[in-house]
Amino acid sequence: MVRGRRYLVLREIAASVAAEFAADQERRYAACPEAAQYPDEEAEDFLQAAHYMDYVDHKQIVSNLQAARISFPIELTYDEYRLGRYILRRWRDPILRQAFLQRALTLDFRGIRKLRGPEGVTALLPSVDWYGAPQVISALRHHGLGDTVPAVMAALSPAQASRYRALLLFGKVLMHEFITQPEPPRQPSPWEQQKLARRIRLRDVQLHAMTRSSHALRRERQSLLRRVRAARRQQHPELDGLASELAKLRAAHTEAARLHAAALAEQACVHREAADRLHAELAAALHDYQRTLTVRTAWSAAERRQ
Repeated sequence: MVRGRRYLVLREIAASVAAEFAADQERRYAACPEAAQYPDEEAEDFLQAAHYMDYVDHKQIVSNLQAARISFPIELTYDEYRLGRYILRRWRDPILRQAFLQRALTLDFRGIRKLRGPEGVTALLPSVDWYGAPQVISALRHHGLGDTVPAVMAALSPAQASRYRALLLFGKVLMHEFITQPEPPRQPSPWEQQKLARRIRLRDVQLHAMTRSSHALRRERQSLLRRVRAARRQQHPELDGLASELAKLRAAHTEAARLHAAALAEQACVHREAADRLHAELAAALHDYQRTLTVRTAWSAAERRQ
């Protein structure tokens, strides 16, 4: 069963000829005050791009996008609706918008080449009825015919002018919805999944080989160390005895240093106690001498008075 093609704006553009379409867009525009920030020209270009994504065969769309060097996920190659939403969500990107309008968009409106001819502006009026005035005006600007836009606008009938205004409001609201909606989660394509699986298998093989190499290098290192130690023992067997003797001397030196430090601390304690005792005896003798000297001084003074 063949899946029916989904459209971005084609059904709304076809329904815009109805009288109630303009009133519906006025209500939608009033309910979305953020849409007023977008210029009319940007909304016209947006509608033309959306119309192009609905109107042209998906193979031609993909070819034109690739020629314009506009990248997109590979899984969107065969789904023009999702591909169109992907492009329009990024419409405010000036690089993407310029590349799309100048190199990817090839929609040619009927009568645009006759605009300079005898029929003049009237040659475009069937295209205005078929495509919509915003798309035609955008095409005129990007074909270098922007100077004819005022004349085309002046030639619109009241119904065509009302439809132009309604489509412009519709385009601004829709553009705001597209560029502010969150990016949907992206699932890797089967091709990308296969590529990732191949890379994982390659990394597993490389890791296994590196692990084996690491084990082999470790075994080789241990073997070399054993050989070096054996060679040293064979070349200088007396070193083992000297090393053991040196270890014993170091241990004896450490023990002697410990005993010396303990004896020194003990002698210091004994000397400190003797010094404290001598200081106490000296203080007592000095105290007795001062008392004796005081008494003798008093006696001497009494004898002189007699």
